[in-house]
Amino acid sequence: MEQQKVRYMLDILADPTRLRKKLLPVMEECGKLSGKDAFGWALLAKLIYACDQEMLRTISSRVQ
Repeated sequence: MEQQKVRYMLDILADPTRLRKKLLPVMEECGKLSGKDAFGWALLAKLIYACDQEMLRTISSRVQ
């Protein structure tokens, strides 16, 4: 996994405002990365923990 991409994802996950604006693309990217290795799954878990209830509902409706 590219170090730049991981750093970018972690920066977004640490900033709730940026995460809210880029939620769906970040969710899709975390999903892609989770298929590659365990670190991708860790990013996906970090995404879920970084979300508030509204963002979780958005993710849930998108997945279904």
